[in-house]
Amino acid sequence: MTKCPYCNQPIPETATVCPHCQADLTQPALEEQDTLFTEQPTTEEVTSVEAIDTAEETIPQEEVDELIELFEQGESISRPTENERIEPPHYQDNQPKRFIKESRHYQSNHGLQATWSKFSDYFVYLKNYLLEPSFKRRTRRTENTYHGYITLVLTVLFSASAFTRLVTGFISQYNFFANISILPAFDANPDPIWLWVKSIVFFTLFYFGLIVLSYFLKRIFLKRKHAFHYWVTQFEGTNTIALLISLTAFVLALIAPVFLSSLIIFLLLMTLATYFTTFTGAIYKTMNDSAIDHLYVILIGWFIHLFVTMASFYILYL
Repeated sequence: MTKCPYCNQPIPETATVCPHCQADLTQPALEEQDTLFTEQPTTEEVTSVEAIDTAEETIPQEEVDELIELFEQGESISRPTENERIEPPHYQDNQPKRFIKESRHYQSNHGLQATWSKFSDYFVYLKNYLLEPSFKRRTRRTENTYHGYITLVLTVLFSASAFTRLVTGFISQYNFFANISILPAFDANPDPIWLWVKSIVFFTLFYFGLIVLSYFLKRIFLKRKHAFHYWVTQFEGTNTIALLISLTAFVLALIAPVFLSSLIIFLLLMTLATYFTTFTGAIYKTMNDSAIDHLYVILIGWFIHLFVTMASFYILYL
């Protein structure tokens, strides 16, 4: 006689079914099955992405990245258990100095690579929109939202610096000729730093005002919703050519602001016209579910922006 592993009642040794609990005695006992599932092997074969994802909570991120890389290469992966895992040298006590130097060198290189990666991503962003201003409209949400703000800030700085250099150069040149001729002297001699700050405020209102206007006009009149940060990124990406034009105007203003004044003024006006063109295209190419025609929506935006621009120019410069 023996005992049933399930009900612990005496049963014949040759019994295949327990006469008391009707349990199937041909299958392994419950305790043995639990042991099979609770025991951990010395190594664990990881052959799927799901297994790697599950392992992320129990092993360091560096090992997870290595496992994913090996899996993408089609190799069989095995990882040690907690008892078998050996910590890297820079986590051990009393480590040699060379390991500390190697760790710091790796961190320094990793930081430089991350910084360069961010710069390269931004240049790719500018290149794509420069070659095709309507590029990535379907996948714009995968872009970095800071790219649009960086482009806006750079365009404002280049435009304001070129305008300040142009105005101060004209005033200084005029006063020079006034001292050696009968021309009346120009009494107003603004501080270049203060003029530069005012110019930054003016161009920020001009450029960013068009972005905000187009965003709210599309929401209110055209019934189209956008995430504002992604809209800034897309709008400024379309104006990549304006960034390059303002940069050219800034460089020319540094070289010869008076001699090249006509070309500098032309480039600044082209920058403003580029933003107006982008604003018009953004409204006109949007589907309209309202009763108001695209043309009237564009005119409403122009009137509002012109009023704000004239008011800000009068307050800042006059």
